[in-house]
Amino acid sequence: MARIISKTDLPSPTRRQRIGLYGGSFDPVHAGHMHVAKTALKQLKLDQVWWFPSPGNPLKKTPGSYEQRFAAVEAAIAGHPAMVASRVEQRSQIRYTIDLVRMAKQYCRKSDLVWIMGSDNLATLDHWKDWSRIVGSLPIAVIARPGHLIGGRRTPLIKKFKSARIPQNQAARLPALNPPAWTLISNRLNYESSTHKRNGSSR
Repeated sequence: MARIISKTDLPSPTRRQRIGLYGGSFDPVHAGHMHVAKTALKQLKLDQVWWFPSPGNPLKKTPGSYEQRFAAVEAAIAGHPAMVASRVEQRSQIRYTIDLVRMAKQYCRKSDLVWIMGSDNLATLDHWKDWSRIVGSLPIAVIARPGHLIGGRRTPLIKKFKSARIPQNQAARLPALNPPAWTLISNRLNYESSTHKRNGSSR
């Protein structure tokens, strides 16, 4: 398990807070990512969203420069005081989400944490290391992305943890619930993706 090298590796909660953890390659960061973060912030009534750019994703090809991706995330969230970017995955050499979740829970014992993800990640969630333990460690908010709504209903998360799902109209309760607990939020969709942005186009 990775460890915290210094307390500055993670943002410092000054009181009991409702915090969304948002990890990803962000290669590159785009409006779709911001849509997920803003939707979670509003619908879950979060105090903060912490962004965790990953040095590398075991399930994807080698991403672009970490420094460039991190700088782009910082630029994207500039002007949003409730959003913070953290280098903890790079500095603590974290490869897997389960290790990040364990670290965050240990560091933020008094806060309510929730994992944020786009619905485009549902299809591969069962390939994540210890994915069931992730679901059992903290509540999860899935934000709908274009083209990943119907397929999402057949994913391992929905099959295995069907009874742990709460209605979207009760999403604000999610951060304070004991896991497993999750919800799917399907408000207005944003069609931009990293693939389209890398290719110089958008839908």
